[in-house]
Amino acid sequence: MNRACYPINTQMNSNICNASIFTNSFISSPNNRVRIQDENHKKQINTCLIKEDNGIYWYIYKFCVIICIKLNSSSLQVLYLYKRGELLMNQRKSLKELNLLDKFLFDEAMDDPENVKTMLDIILSQNTNLKHPPQTEKEQRTSIDNRQIRLDVYAIDEDDVIYEVEAQKENTHNLPKRSRLYQGIIDSKLLPPGVADFNLLNEVLIVLITPFDLFGYGLYRYTFQMRCEEVPELKLDDGATRIFLNTRGKHPELVSPELIELLKYMERSTDEVSGECKSKRIQEMHRRVCQIKASEKTEVKYMQTWEEQIMIKQEGITEGRIEGEKIGRLRGKRELLEKLSDKFSIEQISEMLEIDISELKNMMKEIQNEKYL
Repeated sequence: MNRACYPINTQMNSNICNASIFTNSFISSPNNRVRIQDENHKKQINTCLIKEDNGIYWYIYKFCVIICIKLNSSSLQVLYLYKRGELLMNQRKSLKELNLLDKFLFDEAMDDPENVKTMLDIILSQNTNLKHPPQTEKEQRTSIDNRQIRLDVYAIDEDDVIYEVEAQKENTHNLPKRSRLYQGIIDSKLLPPGVADFNLLNEVLIVLITPFDLFGYGLYRYTFQMRCEEVPELKLDDGATRIFLNTRGKHPELVSPELIELLKYMERSTDEVSGECKSKRIQEMHRRVCQIKASEKTEVKYMQTWEEQIMIKQEGITEGRIEGEKIGRLRGKRELLEKLSDKFSIEQISEMLEIDISELKNMMKEIQNEKYL
């Protein structure tokens, strides 16, 4: 047996070192996990490495170290995410600091039909008469087996045109297809069972407002409708329109000045920006938004919403860590079994790893099946 051992007060009851001590000596730098460069570094490592030539315990020891390193790394990532969550909570905006692009304030403001009407009138350059009060955070699902969606603002006008408006602060790089999913789910709810006349489908307009240029052409507004590729002037006229608005556009000549003011105000919903707006409609909207920000009831609701989000995130991190450790242990066992099965019988492996023989046989079968896939 080859030993490279430095004096420490560590008692060992077997030929396997304490893998957690070994791991802790290496986590300071990933490059130090597999090699020691000089004698000075060796003296700094407060542990003992034991290798038995061609022995089973050396294989077990190495795999234990690998598993511990993986688990330790996972724990560090969870700790980082937890600390980041604490930091985000400490940096939480107050209600008065929120802008209309912030989801909470957007939903609260769009509960007011006047705000929805003002927004649609400016975006679409029309006079919108809502048939019913708008719905915020409206959930839609085609069946219990399919993914649900949550619509920020859902409204219908007197001509039965449906409007769905979203404020999206972050570029998730899936907004075009996300808008397609929203379109499909909304459409699937429009006709009652047994109705075969598809001309009864409502016209649907989906509007996404973002503080970034999704398509890179510097426009404030991108409007999409179905057209024929071979005959570009030929519209499909299926009643579906999707509009993407960019608060940071660079071509004011292509849209109305009032739309630009609205987009600027949505990104920065302050007295200063409102004061610079010439639009009386936006100034009136700002007055209503200020009332929301000054409401004690809304402040309490905002705090509750924030706390719920933090709790959900922390629960998700904890569940992810537990599941990740479980998967890591299973993978470690499987990798170890593959090495041991070449040299030892299943009874010997069962005794060494303290695993029931029937469970061990099942694991061996799974490993064999994975090899043939």
